[in-house]
Amino acid sequence: HREVDDRYVGPSALAKTTPLQSAFNLMNSITGLGLLGLPFCFRECGLGLATALMLACAAGSYFSLHCLLWCCQRTGCHSYVSLVSHAFGPRLRDFTLFSIMTLQFG
Repeated sequence: HREVDDRYVGPSALAKTTPLQSAFNLMNSITGLGLLGLPFCFRECGLGLATALMLACAAGSYFSLHCLLWCCQRTGCHSYVSLVSHAFGPRLRDFTLFSIMTLQFG
């Protein structure tokens, strides 16, 4: 029998996550299998267009994150799900949770 460390069970684990751990978790979720498609993209589009598309996607991601952080600061929400719940109510919060879960399982 293995003992379960209480630090990693339950909602208290959320409060102990550092920003660096959260950033690596987000990066892992975003890159995933998309990273494997980059060589194909560069081969099909060429170096110039593929680089321009990557920079455009990076700029869009930066802008989206900036908007989310601004909304979180204005509302006092500390997670994406709580922000959705605050803005759109519990029905869309449940849909968002389902969508995130589905995304994580592929």
